[in-house]
Amino acid sequence: MTHELVLLSSLIDWAKFDSQYEFSYHPRQGAPGLPTRLMVALHLLKYMFNLSDEELIAHWIENPYWHYFSGELYFQSHQPCDPSQLSRWRQRIGEESLAYFIARQRVSKQTRHEQDDH
Repeated sequence: MTHELVLLSSLIDWAKFDSQYEFSYHPRQGAPGLPTRLMVALHLLKYMFNLSDEELIAHWIENPYWHYFSGELYFQSHQPCDPSQLSRWRQRIGEESLAYFIARQRVSKQTRHEQDDH
């Protein structure tokens, strides 16, 4: 597939996000957390398309490329989370932490791509 989100999803090291944010998940307290890839992907889509949390979730339901980017293997007909879960996740990990890690990821991929060209 050549859709831009399919290509972008293959460039992102999703496991790094798991290790970066594992501190925000507790195995025995509260409800099980949503997958890190889903939460990071939703935030990337939110900022890429300048959407509110509510708009993001509404658009996500209708877009199979967004499902794929978020790690889903099949089309989903339900919302991935309640919009309020997005703001709670940002508060838990810190928006600065998310922005910094996304920027670092982008620089790392760009550097590797430039090295491959030489």
